[in-house]
Amino acid sequence: MASRSSLSLILAVVLPVASSAAQQRDTTKFHLDLASIMRGEETVGRAPAGVQWSGDSKWIYFQWAPAGTDWRAATTPYRVRAEAGALPEKTTTAQRDSMAALTPTGPSTKDGKWRVLSLQGDLWLVEMATGQRRRLTNTVQAEQALGWSADNSQIFYRVTDGIFSLRVGDGYVEQLADIRLATAGTAADVAAAGRGNAAAAG
Repeated sequence: MASRSSLSLILAVVLPVASSAAQQRDTTKFHLDLASIMRGEETVGRAPAGVQWSGDSKWIYFQWAPAGTDWRAATTPYRVRAEAGALPEKTTTAQRDSMAALTPTGPSTKDGKWRVLSLQGDLWLVEMATGQRRRLTNTVQAEQALGWSADNSQIFYRVTDGIFSLRVGDGYVEQLADIRLATAGTAADVAAAGRGNAAAAG
């Protein structure tokens, strides 16, 4: 799979070509004059940003402003099929929601079939081949996915200062650790107690 920088370079070359093809279909002839040159990005379009692969590697998602877009306008979400000759298309809300689940931002199993995501503070299990999501938690606290067990049967995650495991098969949750740091006062008390014990021993 190409890196994000490689994708950005590819799209920066391909998208202006797509824009030019669209312009050629326009009945208005384009004039290469000083006024057109001064329009800059309005003429050639802006370079794509936020380039990401879909989880199934069939689409490339990005933010873009094609040629002809007012220079004051914000970029909008687009996607293009990862195949020769494909033309970019604006994405719908449903497509963007689907992409949010497939974006590789959470730990996946070693075989790449499953990924766990932290979406709006809850854990979701995503089947990468289909994009289907299943909610694993529904709590008021924010959960941060950390990783998978070696056999892919458990998901490890963090809630504030606690580390937990969640068994995927039946949803059983177990707290594994409490990682709260000692406060300055607690640390001082521990040090004082140690000095007192040392003095008593002497």
